[in-house]
Amino acid sequence: MHASAARRGQWLVSLAVAFAAAALCAPLLRYVPSLGDEGVWLHGAQRLLRGEAIYRDFFEFQPPLAYLIVAAWMRAFGETLLAARVLALAVIAATAGLTCALARRLGGGAIASPLFALGWVVCSSGKMMINHHGFTLLFAVAAALATVRALASERRLWTCLAGLLAGAASMVIPTRGALLCLACLGALLCARKRLADLVTLSVAMAIFPLAIALWLAAAGTLGDASAQILGFSTARYADIQWLPFGAQPDGLTWPLALVFPLGFALAGGVLILDRKAALRDREAVAAVLFAAAGLAGCWPRPNLFHIAYSAPLGLPLLAAAAARLAPRLPRWSRVAATACALLTALPVAVVYRQLIESASAPAIPLAAGSAVLGPGTDPLLLEPLLARLAAAPAPDRYFFYPYDPLLAFLTARRHAPSLDLFVPQYTTAAQYRATCDQVVGTVEWVVIDREWTYPARLTAIWPAMTDASPPEKEAFEAALTASFAPRWTNERYGIHQRRAAADRAICRRIEGASSSASAPR
Repeated sequence: MHASAARRGQWLVSLAVAFAAAALCAPLLRYVPSLGDEGVWLHGAQRLLRGEAIYRDFFEFQPPLAYLIVAAWMRAFGETLLAARVLALAVIAATAGLTCALARRLGGGAIASPLFALGWVVCSSGKMMINHHGFTLLFAVAAALATVRALASERRLWTCLAGLLAGAASMVIPTRGALLCLACLGALLCARKRLADLVTLSVAMAIFPLAIALWLAAAGTLGDASAQILGFSTARYADIQWLPFGAQPDGLTWPLALVFPLGFALAGGVLILDRKAALRDREAVAAVLFAAAGLAGCWPRPNLFHIAYSAPLGLPLLAAAAARLAPRLPRWSRVAATACALLTALPVAVVYRQLIESASAPAIPLAAGSAVLGPGTDPLLLEPLLARLAAAPAPDRYFFYPYDPLLAFLTARRHAPSLDLFVPQYTTAAQYRATCDQVVGTVEWVVIDREWTYPARLTAIWPAMTDASPPEKEAFEAALTASFAPRWTNERYGIHQRRAAADRAICRRIEGASSSASAPR
């Protein structure tokens, strides 16, 4: 009876953490910090709902599960910004609650576990948006919790659930999903679970990948998916992504850079003090494995943005190691650690309050629902553009260039080409050429965000980029200038209309520019 009551109490605490996380993020439901990556998933889900086939009618190099989740949600609740953000809020709240439950299950302490989970929510609240990282993290934390439950249970239900969730994670971000699968298997192996449990876990992991493969095969896009997911991501994606660990911090996320180093350092202290007991502790070993999977999953771009979507896999290790180490330390060191935590929390709280105040500004009405524009969008420059797009013909075809896919969603305007994002050394010369054919031949309006065309802006975000103005990009932009006449511009944005004399033949210059650049000298 006592154990049952304790378990109910733990779940009630986790549920309270989930509700608190939702309350912390609720003021950001309509806040739009940027026009980039979130639009890939929202606009892509809309394309699925219109009957377009992913990998054939529009390009993507990630598996389709995130698109399918968002499309299903939109079908049920509408294609609005508010509906999408409610889904994002639910993902964050569930992740926080499960992180608290996992930390407490691993012995993280009754006070530290909820505080760490809510601290993650505050530090990552500026990322309250729809993206594949959020879905992967939710599946990963849930799989970790199911695995830890399986370690102490003879029932294979938890093992099966852990495998299903890990397999689902691999169908959102394959690299992180694969690392998670290895961590789940490693935890069971270290606990010396029976062969039947390992087989159950492995079979369950294969269910989502097999179902997705069958779905793609039925749609006739399995070959295209393989080429884009395996071929493109291997050959192009990683080249410009490399960053040092903890790069690009901001006023909210910087404490998250401490999660993994502190967690492993404290775990090392526990190991030094009592090596035999630490190695026999199955749950402690599992905590180390999941933290290692979270840390490794940040690469090749381990900046604070991506660390924020891995930190909940490291927080349980940090909480559990701190709880095991604290009784062995002198009182003054515990007081010092508490003081350091408070000194860290205070500036973060100030920045969080500023973010909430910014998100409380008057919303502007858009086709997808009202939104509050964040500083990354240059609101004073973007609002006039949105007003002109609202007056432009809705049935016409548009091209949003080069990195503003959220504009297509917010304005309910059809982005006609198959690509949403254009980044030098990431977008291929063939893609520039194919898009040129699509745009010059079929598009009536081009909307340009010049901020994302400047080399200085691009290399600030992707320091590993060696050529921010390759010949194919320059030739593509020259083709746009020749084929579309400016109708309205300001310091950042512009709307251009197709010229009557626009001809696809101009797109041949892209091939020529690319060929001459790659020719031996």
